Amino acid sequence: MELNAPIGVLTCKQLDSGEIILLDANAAVDTLLGIKCQAFIGKELSEVFTGEESVSLLQFCHDALSNSDACSADELSFTINKNLLPLQVISINAAKNCLVLVLKPIHYESMPNDLLLKQINVLEQQLKQRTEQLELVDKELQAFTYTVSHDLRSPLRGVDGWSLALLEDFGDSLNEKAHKYLNTIRSEASRMGILIEALLQLSRACRKPISYEEVNLSEIARIVLDKLQEQHPDRQVTTSVEPDMLVWGDKKMLEVVMENLLDNAWKFTGLIPEAQIKVGKTTKDGNTVYYVQDNGAGFEMAYAEKLFGAFQRMHKPTQFAGVGVGLAMAQRIILRHGGKIWAEAAVSEGATFYWTLRRNVHE
Repeated sequence: MELNAPIGVLTCKQLDSGEIILLDANAAVDTLLGIKCQAFIGKELSEVFTGEESVSLLQFCHDALSNSDACSADELSFTINKNLLPLQVISINAAKNCLVLVLKPIHYESMPNDLLLKQINVLEQQLKQRTEQLELVDKELQAFTYTVSHDLRSPLRGVDGWSLALLEDFGDSLNEKAHKYLNTIRSEASRMGILIEALLQLSRACRKPISYEEVNLSEIARIVLDKLQEQHPDRQVTTSVEPDMLVWGDKKMLEVVMENLLDNAWKFTGLIPEAQIKVGKTTKDGNTVYYVQDNGAGFEMAYAEKLFGAFQRMHKPTQFAGVGVGLAMAQRIILRHGGKIWAEAAVSEGATFYWTLRRNVHE
């Protein structure tokens, strides 16, 4: 749907996981922002807008979705060809968990309201259709996750149990090679069980309702680090935690985030004689950014986009243990809290994971 004026219109939907995806965009968005939005249909907004405006736009969208007002507006700046373009962004709450975003240059005189409303009504109808399609896909994914996480466990226990029975009942008559095969079957069954449990945990992180309260990230970080030190008394790790980092969120979910990030930092500094882990916060573009930093193995930034995918690993299992869902879980929780998470690293020079969270709703 094209408008006869330089006013961009996007339709978006927030998934149960907290991610906000792009459903549609008119040609004026391409003209205003210099991007081909149609190539990003179905993608997260954080993939569409990758400049410094990404955090502010996501914050605006999450605030609008959690606000009971039908309409809200703000002025945001977008980076276009290394220049800042100020735009008025108007959000209109449409269907459930859906937004219509109107982008209008600050200097441009608005089109007649009746024409704008007509265009928005058409987009709302398109949004309703796409929402119904997404809800159907979401239900199918829920059914699939349940099947994988629950129904597969029974036959998997059977594989492990019958393999054990063979070893116990006929072990004396089996040669060394047969013993090795059966032990490998049991080992792989156990590994698959761990992967299924990880998938179930990931699903829970996406669907559990959020219970907001004031949370002290510093206390959580210190508890997690003390526990890691108790579990690995032979490790000498210098840790630093900035005090009184108070945020607004679900305490149990944010504990999962800190556990995964700090467990990774602890794990990937395992081969460093003078390991260091730092937890703190900084400010960027007016937003509070929290971080976990280490001087461990690091990774190549060329593969950074794979970090937060489920079962994605940057290192071989023989180097560092794990199944590859910790960061995926952390990302989904951060997204559900209206924030964003990203990483910076270099091979053998450590890694820093940054994230933002929605501001306290009482502010």
